[in-house]
Amino acid sequence: MRKPITGSRFLTGAPPENQGIQLYAEDDGTIVIPVMLDQRHEGPPGYVHGGFSAALIDEAMGGAVWHAGLQVVAVKLDFNLRAPVPLGVEVTVRGRVDRIEGRKVFATGEITLPDGQIAVDGQGIFVEAPHLFKGDVYFGSAFRSSNELVDPE
Repeated sequence: MRKPITGSRFLTGAPPENQGIQLYAEDDGTIVIPVMLDQRHEGPPGYVHGGFSAALIDEAMGGAVWHAGLQVVAVKLDFNLRAPVPLGVEVTVRGRVDRIEGRKVFATGEITLPDGQIAVDGQGIFVEAPHLFKGDVYFGSAFRSSNELVDPE
């Protein structure tokens, strides 16, 4: 079952200043963003700008880490642009937490075309930084430390 969640103002805030994109959390913690992009997102004629594709995957990966209860910032992002993402076609963006090592959280994500082809994939390293979010009511929920998520065995 998918549940709508909050993301960054840049992507989830209302247009025209922001993009109006909705993030959803699946039961397993995967973040899903079904989206159809338009001329505002164009790079090559008829296709999505690679930087905007990267922003979508960053948002999905970061959303997965935040949904796990960790206040983080990205410190390393890598993307592979494997195929062009067409405008005017619904694509699916996914992000998930892969593992946690101390304060580092490793995540992956991708943009999948309607035929199932992965057009863009990415990996990110996020680091806990709760001090940067003190008093922020936008993301104001109870967060936990990665120490609470690591299996002690």
